[in-house]
Amino acid sequence: MLLVTVVWGSRLTYNFWRRGGYSWPPWVGIEDYRWAYVRKWPVLNTEFGWFLFNLLFISVYQHLLLLSLTLPALSASLANTDLNCLDVAVTITILGLILVESVADQQQEDFQNEKWKRIRNGETLEHPYAAGFVSWGLFSLSRHPNYLAEQLIWVFLYLFSTAATGQWINPTMLGSLLLISLFQGSTMLSESITSSKYPGYTKYKQQVPMFLGNLWRMATSYQPVSNND
Repeated sequence: MLLVTVVWGSRLTYNFWRRGGYSWPPWVGIEDYRWAYVRKWPVLNTEFGWFLFNLLFISVYQHLLLLSLTLPALSASLANTDLNCLDVAVTITILGLILVESVADQQQEDFQNEKWKRIRNGETLEHPYAAGFVSWGLFSLSRHPNYLAEQLIWVFLYLFSTAATGQWINPTMLGSLLLISLFQGSTMLSESITSSKYPGYTKYKQQVPMFLGNLWRMATSYQPVSNND
């Protein structure tokens, strides 16, 4: 469990760093672009409404959620059992899922870097960059391959507690279930923002599933997915 969490954390730290997430003082760094849209929601667009949301959801709930994700580690440590085949299988699977996340991150990074380089150079964006979003590689199998992998990582981390206790269902699954629920809302928010910015995203949604599906087909891009569709 230590191995996979260190590898997972290293990938997350690197991805945050290369996007300018770390700075000094800390409060001048970047934030998730979606917060700017959330702040415009009714009630949350008031000073008191945002204060409550910041306190209850961002500062309290999200930290409790992160804490709940560690419960399988507590369960496994208290069981004090030897490593078994399920431990090995879960470890290999999680490392594979982290690889999927890393590849998806890099594909998205390459696309956005090239798109913005062309914009800064005053070049006319052609397909697929005119679409505004990546639709090739892993993104031809799933609209959010990195989100899918992230959710599955914590589901499989839960199985460490199963390997230790022999119980397929136990209370430590709470963390992964809460995380999956959170991802549904955050993904729908992301897609609503992307759809409003890029008209071609609606057609892309018709061709590629949100998380699972299209596993038989990987394309360099989906034709045509552009703002002219």
